[in-house]
Amino acid sequence: MNNKINNTKKCNLCSSYNIKVGKKVQSPFIDTKYTLYFCRECKSYYFNWDEYEVDLQEFYNDDKKIWNEEFTYSKYWARQVKRINKLLLDKDRRLNILDIGCRTGDFLLHWDKSKNNLYGVEINKNNADIAKKRDINIYNNFIEEIDFDIEFDIITCYAILEHIANPRIVLEKITSILKTNGILVIMIPTIESKLREKLDKKNIHWHMYSPPEHLSYYSRSFLDNYMS
Repeated sequence: MNNKINNTKKCNLCSSYNIKVGKKVQSPFIDTKYTLYFCRECKSYYFNWDEYEVDLQEFYNDDKKIWNEEFTYSKYWARQVKRINKLLLDKDRRLNILDIGCRTGDFLLHWDKSKNNLYGVEINKNNADIAKKRDINIYNNFIEEIDFDIEFDIITCYAILEHIANPRIVLEKITSILKTNGILVIMIPTIESKLREKLDKKNIHWHMYSPPEHLSYYSRSFLDNYMS
């Protein structure tokens, strides 16, 4: 990263103007390089999705992004369900559960459908259709464009927020539809990992740098401060 300060653009995450313009990163999807920015205020990194003309709706409906139609039991997802259940204040109540970026619904199917209402947000139409066939209530749109008529007890975002160009809009949407005392689960690739730091120093490509698919890399301090 160089020390050049960009005074013409605001940080996509915290809106600060105190930005460093960083290195160019090759996109694995299109034949071009994106500029990686670093915010001195929130300590986060990001790419600008509009640096090049890419239709994100079309991008996420690429046939290559189709997942398997058959349900596969996962010990990882089962552990996640168990961990969330331990946090519930009322373990006998029927729950509204929303998974953002649910793909074909594999995670949601690790919950008992007879005891819970399962909802998913999925951009890819083919994956959304598969999830519908599995009796999951699906919203096939970007979450910020959806008018929800219910609130949720549990909202999960596994490896989703790094895809978001304007994360504050999405985080505000999520908090507006989460019930009081509800549970929000977020999983992101951490830009603060020692592996990423070592790879950057050696000028070796970190696999999570993949614009325009991955756009936002949050610092722990940003997420902690924002969510509080």
